[in-house]
Amino acid sequence: MAYQNVGTPRFYIDYLTYWHSIGYIQNILVKEAHGASLGGDKFFIGLDPASPTTFTISDEGDDTDQMALGVNFPYQQYLPIRVLDSINYMGVLGHDLQGFSMNARAFHRDSADAELGQHDETGRINNRDVDSNETEIINAEYNGLAGEADAFNTFNNNGFSLFQVDGYESGSLDGIDRLVFLLRQYDASGNNVYNDANPLTGSWNINSITLGHFYDMPVSADLKLNMEIEFDGYDQIDTTGGSTLTNVRYTGSPQWGNNNPWEIGDSNPIYKRNGRRTWSMKFSYISDKNLFASNYSSNTFLNQNSKERYDHDDLDIMNYGEVPILNKDFDNWTDTDPDDWRVFANESSSFTQTSTTKIEESTTGVLRFLQDWSELQAAATGSAGNLTIQPKVSSENIAVGGTVTHHVCDTGDSSTNYRMTINLTAVTTGTCRVRAGGQIFDFTTAGVKTIEFSNTSQKEIRITSNGADADFKITSFKLEKANPSIFEHTLMDDDSFIAKVLNFVGNGQRFIFQADNTNNNPDQFAICVLDQDSLRISQVAFKTYNISLKIREVW
Repeated sequence: MAYQNVGTPRFYIDYLTYWHSIGYIQNILVKEAHGASLGGDKFFIGLDPASPTTFTISDEGDDTDQMALGVNFPYQQYLPIRVLDSINYMGVLGHDLQGFSMNARAFHRDSADAELGQHDETGRINNRDVDSNETEIINAEYNGLAGEADAFNTFNNNGFSLFQVDGYESGSLDGIDRLVFLLRQYDASGNNVYNDANPLTGSWNINSITLGHFYDMPVSADLKLNMEIEFDGYDQIDTTGGSTLTNVRYTGSPQWGNNNPWEIGDSNPIYKRNGRRTWSMKFSYISDKNLFASNYSSNTFLNQNSKERYDHDDLDIMNYGEVPILNKDFDNWTDTDPDDWRVFANESSSFTQTSTTKIEESTTGVLRFLQDWSELQAAATGSAGNLTIQPKVSSENIAVGGTVTHHVCDTGDSSTNYRMTINLTAVTTGTCRVRAGGQIFDFTTAGVKTIEFSNTSQKEIRITSNGADADFKITSFKLEKANPSIFEHTLMDDDSFIAKVLNFVGNGQRFIFQADNTNNNPDQFAICVLDQDSLRISQVAFKTYNISLKIREVW
């Protein structure tokens, strides 16, 4: 659809606006050591691009190769990683950043007063898909100049920019208490234009940074809808003599810096859009799953007696949890054996490793399993056995021929489920056999292998071969045990209208509204609020509902 027609509406939910409305943003910071300063009333927070925010870098700093703006949350009152996973768009409204490229990062800072650059762990907010042509929403062309892990989007014009992103953890991030927005300029070779020899100096408008998720309505609006244009910026009276006096207070939204609102490139202030838009829309026959959140809590607790009332994909049935029973790697070795692993060839006979039958560190963190079956049989003083490695559950050494006392799997409970993940980087010869809980799993190709199993009859885990020559490599092994079922989502990340939209904007918070999500022209966007203090939900069929929304443009 084109013109001002309403299609499938899209809501851009700005997390910075929401966090500010609940008092969660602690402070804004820049790297003062680089001669950087920030000027303005609202410091780019709150979807108010008519309020100027100026980022200035003087020539007093050094190593000024980029602009960096930080948002601190209360120290150690961490945002969960789920928040990072839910972020899918970012942008700047009211900017003169033509030629600059942008991305963002999430941090767990290492102290309450940590400056920019002082942190423990990292998450990234950019687009990792270097083949994607769909990342740009408007005026933010994807570029892979900095590499896939550090991808940026480039603003080709002044005005405003929006683009899709992918929030993800790039380290062992356990919580977020800082976001940092980065702005750089790259040359055609992917090098930063600014450096020690050519420091970045100047002043730029960064009036409003927006970051969060967008939500597309599951159905289009009903055909019968109303769009009004309010001309509410003036007072008019008739005098006693019959004359009409008009006092104009404002004509539409104020300027965003040097540009008219929602314009890209050069603007002419004489001709701009006047009036305030409002939309009154009805959405019919929305399913309960698309309308209501499966879980209205901030955690994932589930009453086990009620889980049958929910769809399977709304539940984490196995709930393997975040703390596995085993999570072993091969980073540390003592002599020829990996730490926390038992190496043997037969429970009742000793075995000395040879050049063709051995466990060795192939490269750092990579275990190579090499077995010459004929040699192993000839060397056995008792019954022949496969070369075997076995994870130790504690640091206690288990001597060859000794009794295994550290059990991993439970036995006799058919309802207990396990998930095993083994990273096989190479299988050159033969078979990698894993004996887990009395069951046998054979792998003849490389890759990350994930197996779920139950009905365990034994308590041990062993990695071995199938009684033949073998040569394979492993980097890690993990075993997880299922727990009682929990919800898959919380109110923060459930994919429903109430969770994705209403819970963020129901108390007057601003959002960006796009009446037709297939039309990305500048005049299709508006900063809005819900112009209603309640939401009436009417059931029209089994698990099917109608709702009505009134959306009003604000500035």
